[in-house]
Amino acid sequence: MQKQAKIKANKSNSLGEIFHRRIREGVFIMITSAALFLLLAFMTYHQSDPGWSQTGEHEQAVNYAGKAGAWFADFFLYIFGYFAYLFPVAMIYGGWRYLKRNIDLQFHLPLIVLRVTGFILVLAAGCGLAALLLAGIDYYLPYTAGGIIGNLVADSLDQSFNFFGASLLLFALLLAGATLFTGVSWLTVIEFLGWA
Repeated sequence: MQKQAKIKANKSNSLGEIFHRRIREGVFIMITSAALFLLLAFMTYHQSDPGWSQTGEHEQAVNYAGKAGAWFADFFLYIFGYFAYLFPVAMIYGGWRYLKRNIDLQFHLPLIVLRVTGFILVLAAGCGLAALLLAGIDYYLPYTAGGIIGNLVADSLDQSFNFFGASLLLFALLLAGATLFTGVSWLTVIEFLGWA
């Protein structure tokens, strides 16, 4: 009798585990598809397409992702510059983490806040660095290499710290943000590179 109860409990646990695994796989597929859509939209951005910052010259979008893709590409590239490409990467990374997470792992708000803070730091510092270091290299972008965010960050830091000080500070913030977002330990990376 007790043995049958254990077998039923094991079956229900394995069914619940299978169900949760399938849900996570479906979510991962949807997130990856959305990330690839954004990437396609960014890569095929054309300045003549109608978008967020302009009406466009053509009625039909040249963008391979259609009018919606042209609008998303214009918005993200205008606001974030080249660092808009971080969004598809972050989406796939987040989807992969969700796919591989333990079923018993509960919602952990401080960890989520830490990761979101890290992502915001990476984004702001990266856009600022792009605005400082890639000034004038805004090939086929609706605004500049760092976008609006990059220009705001770079201009405010450049006034206080000059070019080299602002670059050093933004690089440090970029690495700190990457640590918070991904959990990568730069000391471990340095040790690994020292052994190679």
